[in-house]
Formats: sequence, structure tokens, C-alpha cells
Amino acid sequence: MTIKNGTIVTDGVTDAIVINAGTLTFGENLTVKSTRGAIIDAEGGKFVLAGAKLEGGNTYTTVYIGSNAEMNMTEGEITGPDKGALSVYGRATVTGGTISASNGSTIKAGSGGTVNLNGGKISNGNSSLCAVFAVSGGKVVVDGAEIDGAGGALIAAGGTVEVKSGTIKDSSLALVAHSGGTATISGGTFTGSRYAVSDNADGRQCYGPSSGSFYTSGTVTITGGTFSMDPSAYLASNYEIAKTVDDMYKVIASGTATAKIGEIKYVTLADAVTAANVNDAITMLTDETTSSSPTVITSG
Repeated sequence: MTIKNGTIVTDGVTDAIVINAGTLTFGENLTVKSTRGAIIDAEGGKFVLAGAKLEGGNTYTTVYIGSNAEMNMTEGEITGPDKGALSVYGRATVTGGTISASNGSTIKAGSGGTVNLNGGKISNGNSSLCAVFAVSGGKVVVDGAEIDGAGGALIAAGGTVEVKSGTIKDSSLALVAHSGGTATISGGTFTGSRYAVSDNADGRQCYGPSSGSFYTSGTVTITGGTFSMDPSAYLASNYEIAKTVDDMYKVIASGTATAKIGEIKYVTLADAVTAANVNDAITMLTDETTSSSPTVITSG
């Protein structure tokens, strides 16, 4: 079934839209509002968001995807004004649109759930909450999405996080793995004022396990990506750090940096020239051909 155009209002408790089988698609020019809580409760079947706007209430997460259900979001909007926007215990794939929350974490990958963020924008402006997190048994894969948080953008809270590409930024913590959670990073850009990336329990945000080692450290392994702070402590073997022209830390394969100033390596000669001060000596590490005009650094 496909529904387009118009407005639907639900109290989110007695008349939340329940999916047990089949496929329900919300298309363009449709607004669905909840005065209390959930809009979609998918226990089976498939929910497709292809342009509609979903406005959650103040009791439950806006969209719930159960263990036997799946969701595809190509465009549209999900908001969780007073609770979370999306909880996934089955499978969800987001390739476009926006998902946001203010008084609940935006996206949760629950036990057994997998969330693939291949596009779109996810945000949370609450400094006490995170934008996206995975609890024990849950998994989040980021490959192209933009995640913007205020209290933790992407958190492996006992679960698994994998980042291949995308932009992860937060006014405090870009990515943290805690409570036994694991994070593997092969690409993407990470910006945080407190941590760009951390496995330190001191950087904890969101939820830990219900019992056992509560808020212990996690594991972070990095083979690629660009960071606002030095992530050397988490590099896999045969990888190293090089600086970029915008003073970021880029993870590269060992031995592939082009130049260095002192002990600081740079991805390209142009990056090194831009960073150089008067009397700095630039050492070439590999051959590089450039069509750029030479830069002369003077004391004037």
C-alpha cells in the first residue's frame, strides 16, 4: 500500500499504524503527526519512507522497527520532538532525508538490529544525548551519511559501529566506543571539540549494558579517515598519520606520505608548503609531480 498527500493524525498509542506483513509506503506531500508517541510500529513486513514527514509525540519513539521487520528511507523527514526518532531491532537502510530528535537519542540500533546509514542527515541538539548509538547486539554502518550531534554523534554503547565514509561531527564527542563496544573506521571525517574518536569510558554517552561491566572502555580500530584530533592511539598496524592543508589528521598507509617538516608528515607537498613557516625545511619522502607554481616563504 502507498499513501501520498494529505495529513494523518494519530495519538500514537491506541491507533499507531501497525505493520505485520506486506509493504507500507509513505510518499510525497504526506504529513503524519502523533500527539503522544509512535507513528509506525512495524512488527513484520516493510516500511518505506519516500518523501513523507513524520512528526512524533512525547511518549514513544516515532518509528519502531521490530526484529522481523525492515525499513527503507530514501527521502522525507522523521522527527522525535520529545522522544527518539527511530528504534531498530530488525533492519533499516537510510539513503536520504533527515532524521532528528531533541529529548531522546535520534537513532538506536537495538539488540539484533542493523542500521545502514548510506546517506541523509541525522542530528541531535541535546548535549546530554547522542545522535546515533548501538547497544550490545546492535550494529550501525555509516557509508555516506552526515551525523551532527551535541552530546555524542556516534556511539558504540556495547554494540558495533563501522564507518566507511561520511561526516561525523559533534560539539563534544564525534565517536566513542564504551562498555565493550567496538568501532572500526576505514574512512569518513570526524570532528569533535573533546574527542574526535575515543575508546575511553570517560567519554561515555548514551547507554551501557543493563548488567556487568557498566561503562568500561571499548575498542577502536582505524585504517582510514580524517580527524580533527590525532587518532594515533587507535591505528591498525602499517598505518600512520599525515597532516592535511586544513590542519586535520589523515590516516594513510605507512610509507605513503609525500613530505615532512621535522617529524610531522603531510599527505601532499602542497600541504607541507602551506604549513611551512620561515626557515622550515621540507623533506620529500616520495616523488611527486605538481603543476602548481612554486611557493616562496619569506620573512616579510
